[in-house]
Amino acid sequence: MAFRERFRKEQLAAKERNKASSKSGAKKLKSNDSALLLKELSKKKKRGEDLDEKEIEQFRKEKAERESVQEEGEEEESVSVLPKWVKFPQANDEFYPAEFDKTIYDCYNLKVVFDREKTGFEETKDFPIVINSIIAGRYQVVEYLGSAAFSKAIQCYDIHSEQMVCMKIIENNKDYFDQSIDEIKLLRFIISNCDDLDEKNLLKVIDYFYHKEHLFIVTELLRDNLYEYSKYNREVEKKHYFDIPRLQKITK
Repeated sequence: MAFRERFRKEQLAAKERNKASSKSGAKKLKSNDSALLLKELSKKKKRGEDLDEKEIEQFRKEKAERESVQEEGEEEESVSVLPKWVKFPQANDEFYPAEFDKTIYDCYNLKVVFDREKTGFEETKDFPIVINSIIAGRYQVVEYLGSAAFSKAIQCYDIHSEQMVCMKIIENNKDYFDQSIDEIKLLRFIISNCDDLDEKNLLKVIDYFYHKEHLFIVTELLRDNLYEYSKYNREVEKKHYFDIPRLQKITK
């Protein structure tokens, strides 16, 4: 009996000490404290004890650390696979870019230039190239430059900027259209990540739009590409420019 009485007195004394400690400066528990803190509090209440201020602060600290690690993990899962320093073009849209299901969706605006007093389809699927004609009310056709697998290139005079440009006319084909949409996306991406395109020898895009069932990409006007120059060098000039030593130097 004496042992039980002494044990009961010790429990009461410990309870009084804990109460006094909590009254002296313990903070009230917040409703958003972690489940672990509430679980520990429940255990101590069953034993007739209260949490002191140090224990509460420790649990809050542990909770904040767990939430920080969780947020970092979620951020790592949702971020782009590209490096953080990579810049993306401005969408100029109220909703995009938007993230959903670990995918970042973005957009860009594609102008549709049309005669506002006409409707219906074009008479032919091919876009007619006529010297001195005006395309989209802005670009005057100066010269036909050539063609590729899915586009034609012409030299134009930009009435707005008063400079010569290169206009790429994409064939009226869905696959070619989709591929060119991706090309525009890459050109915009390059502009956003390069302050001086000339220094890096990168192509500058000036304009892009949809007109008369064709997609148009307008860029700065450049000279012959490497393929054309290499062909001319082999067929006309006596000394070949792209010899083995020079190619080895370029590809280092």
